[in-house]
Amino acid sequence: MTESPGESWARVLFVSLGLPTVEPQVVIRDERGSLVGRVDFLFRAQRTIVEFDGLVKYGVADWSGAPGSAVSRFVASIPPARLATVKQTG
Repeated sequence: MTESPGESWARVLFVSLGLPTVEPQVVIRDERGSLVGRVDFLFRAQRTIVEFDGLVKYGVADWSGAPGSAVSRFVASIPPARLATVKQTG
């Protein structure tokens, strides 16, 4: 079950695009069983995580990915140790 209208919209979009089955609200744990995080969507076979965050969360309208945009600021805000843990978990 999704947790917001935006996540519901994204799930409908995935289906309409013919994408593989997606798992919503998945808890990710490392090999010791410690919590790594919880993601909005997981395409398990493709080893792909999708997060849906509306513009209101960031208070900006620039989602271009250009330096200084909301996307680049979000990715830059993820602690390097957490990124490494997610990559190691697969």
